Amino acid sequence: MGPPVTSNLPDLPRPNLGAALSRKSARMVALPILFSAAVLGLPFVSWVPAVDALGGSWNPSVSCGLTVVNMQDVLGSAYPSQSLRGSVYQTSSTAGGIPNKRSLSPPCSITNINGQAISSFVQINGVTLHNYFYETRDCATSYNAVNGGGSYPKGETLCDSTGNVYAVGTSSGYVHSEIDRDWMAAGYAGPSTTYDNNNTIAQVSLPCTISKPCSSAVSVDVQGFVYWDPEGHWELHPLTAWRISASSSVSASFSWSPSNPLIGQQVTFTASATGGRSPYAYNWNFGDGTGLSSSNSTISHSYGTAGTFMVSLTATDNNGTSGSATNKVTVSSLSVNFNWSPRRHNLGLPINFTSTVSGGKSPYSFTWNFGDGSMLTTASSTVSHSYTVTGTYTVTLTVNDPTGASGSASKQVRVTT
Repeated sequence: MGPPVTSNLPDLPRPNLGAALSRKSARMVALPILFSAAVLGLPFVSWVPAVDALGGSWNPSVSCGLTVVNMQDVLGSAYPSQSLRGSVYQTSSTAGGIPNKRSLSPPCSITNINGQAISSFVQINGVTLHNYFYETRDCATSYNAVNGGGSYPKGETLCDSTGNVYAVGTSSGYVHSEIDRDWMAAGYAGPSTTYDNNNTIAQVSLPCTISKPCSSAVSVDVQGFVYWDPEGHWELHPLTAWRISASSSVSASFSWSPSNPLIGQQVTFTASATGGRSPYAYNWNFGDGTGLSSSNSTISHSYGTAGTFMVSLTATDNNGTSGSATNKVTVSSLSVNFNWSPRRHNLGLPINFTSTVSGGKSPYSFTWNFGDGSMLTTASSTVSHSYTVTGTYTVTLTVNDPTGASGSASKQVRVTT
């Protein structure tokens, strides 16, 4: 019975965990293997790639454990040329890799020509895509016989999207890669997915037609099953997932606004992180004994005292790699001053007080303490007050702005008869 003809295919075969080697388990080291002279003519030491369980498949339809490899690992002793002989993925005198490139349920592991069980599902990091043809080759309207042979959903015609991947900075030693038409029909790949979108893998404007292939300098990481094409080259077919490569290190920086904050004023800190693998977690130390951990790149903080504070940010990526940055943030109080007239103060006569403020944000609130037990809060920068008893009074003005920043000034006023 062929695969269902809907895009939601829960009963289609999916790759299953096979041999213990292919299961997601602890990271293993690459082991040297002495190949038999009876098989290859002369003894030589090669290796079986190690299962890498720290990552895993990016395609939810693939449950196999994976191996992280490079071009030389796939091509073997023939690198940078293409040859079945000399690759650890050779399974017989005429075949290598998985037995059927179109299978929706390829084996997680294979047994190579020397009897070694190795993972058939691999990841190659840091490659660029060249000669990419978008859905123009090997077209069909039905599933391959290995997948039941039923018609594609909605009677559509689907084609492979194909190209060659090279290690970044090289122009030889490629692995051919194909996003398979049956996998697209099953919903395991194609534009309906975020992890194996054949529309965007080229990182250039489509279409990449049969007469105009696309190439890109953008570094990507790819996952897929190793297959030897009888036409004479190694493939990742099916190519099951890809993503933009990330640098191994994380760089962090941050800015803040306002650049010269005041006491009590909300300061907005904005973090920036590059490299590594997003998403990032941000850990802040504000230098005043407080801190904050957040998944948001923008946060707010206010300071209760004036001074210069060493603010530090640590950004940690999804792989646990971190980078940090530190800056000095200077916090000031509002600059407040006042004068009065007349300068000679006779008992019972009004005295006019005029304030000046710099910094902060208007409108301001002015609170006057005249030193004789009377106080006044006003929005006006100018007030009048009369004293009923002679003496020397300490007048204090406190100014607040809408952000909560404040400042004050005190002066002595002498009142005589």
